[in-house]
Amino acid sequence: MEWRRRCNRRDGGASAATTPLRRDDFAFRDQEDTDVTKSEFVDQVAARSGLGRKEAASAVDAALQTIQDTLERGSDVTFSGFGKFHVAERGAREGTNPATGEKMQIAATRVPRFTAGSALKKAIKGR
Repeated sequence: MEWRRRCNRRDGGASAATTPLRRDDFAFRDQEDTDVTKSEFVDQVAARSGLGRKEAASAVDAALQTIQDTLERGSDVTFSGFGKFHVAERGAREGTNPATGEKMQIAATRVPRFTAGSALKKAIKGR
């Protein structure tokens, strides 16, 4: 769900940038919008946690960096009920160059994966 700041002219026409932000200055967009940017995610974390936007941005950055560092080590990150981030091995395989149609060998690699937990699956299924 995407958060968007409503243009709220409480001060008789002054720009919205001079009006201080409050929790009720954010509203959900229509349900059909599916993408959320990092900035919108930070806004939502700030509104739900009572943190300032700067502190919420630091918290989100720290959480994402911790997940990345853990996966780089080859370990898993598990949030009970939400899901699990882990590293998977993708084997070598034969592919086709789309520009030339030529067959080519694609090397084995490690890729990040996410497996949804039961609570997240139930929440999504309920919609």
